[in-house]
Amino acid sequence: MTSAGMNAVKSHVLDQIAKTPLMTSPFPYMYMTDFFPEEYYSTLLEKLPGDEAYKKYHPPYEARLSIELKPDSALTANEFWKEAVSFLSSDDFLVAMASKFGEHIPKVYSGRREFVEPHRSGKNVSIGNRLILTRDYANYAISPHTDAPPKFITGLLYLARDNSMTNFGTSIYAPKDGKFKQWGADRFQDAHLPYEDFTLLETMSYRPNSAIFFLKTDNSFHGVERSDEYANSGRDMLMWVPEVGVNERSWGNNQLPSSFFYGEDKGALSVIKRLFA
Repeated sequence: MTSAGMNAVKSHVLDQIAKTPLMTSPFPYMYMTDFFPEEYYSTLLEKLPGDEAYKKYHPPYEARLSIELKPDSALTANEFWKEAVSFLSSDDFLVAMASKFGEHIPKVYSGRREFVEPHRSGKNVSIGNRLILTRDYANYAISPHTDAPPKFITGLLYLARDNSMTNFGTSIYAPKDGKFKQWGADRFQDAHLPYEDFTLLETMSYRPNSAIFFLKTDNSFHGVERSDEYANSGRDMLMWVPEVGVNERSWGNNQLPSSFFYGEDKGALSVIKRLFA
């Protein structure tokens, strides 16, 4: 693709982010349509690899296959994927998303503090990038959870070929105990909670060229419902998972202004306190 063509893709995506309404209940999220330009999306589907290129996810989620789109992976040697990864892991894309969730990010700073502070340098916070292609088969399900503590904003780009699996989307839940919150858990299995303890609020339709993005909070409960009705033709997604701090799972190193996490007032106050500590 020419540089002009890729710039048009970037402009389209950033415009879609800007104009998509942000929902704030039960936590901040947005469901996007026409995420990529139509022609680019069609090419992306053509470029998806076969099952043999994927690895099985860890138990008990073996019905999910995945590929980590690291810069040195075999897939990103392809020019198309190299350009796609470069854009989706860019500061421009990250800042556009962070700006969208803007005022809601400082509200959960207390839960995120232990991850932000060690990775703050001057006016910026380091953000590690992860991009993962996934393919889920019919018996895939994952119970309500809020996501791992280092996660910042999670994006699930639906790579559907048609509307035959609209029910195989990401669901949003509310705990039946209205006071229950969860930022994280000591063990992975404890972070994924019983369906019976939650009320299903909405399922985001798995439709071509759509996506859901949400802010990780202590009530960002989401998952995939159990069902015998899912088609077994493979649910393709591209997961965009920026995490606060660069760790063994992430790659790349974006820099995000710390004011996103503190808010302008809190950021200034913290500087004053450090000067006079």
